[in-house]
Amino acid sequence: MVEVLQNKNLATRFQILVEIAAMQPNIQQRHIAKKLNVTPQAVSDYIKQMLSDGLLTSDGRSRYRVSNDGVNWIIKTLRELRPIIPLPGGRLPAARCVRRWRAVI
Repeated sequence: MVEVLQNKNLATRFQILVEIAAMQPNIQQRHIAKKLNVTPQAVSDYIKQMLSDGLLTSDGRSRYRVSNDGVNWIIKTLRELRPIIPLPGGRLPAARCVRRWRAVI
């Protein structure tokens, strides 16, 4: 099975990256926390780790961008999910895919 579906940490990381990609560069951690039903502190911890891992860049407070490595990780994960989540026409924007994926879980 796809690793992101077996690991809550990776699933949350994926969801946070997709939210940042959809709203970049101005997105507040509390907005992400509310949307994903996690604490702002959890989002902060994930963001710090993703900055350290090179999946995100920051231009200051509440200004995050998904890096090239982050985009590549999102695409790789979506390709792994494709056999599990049927996509109309084979394509679906990442944010809609995440909402559909969350409904499955």
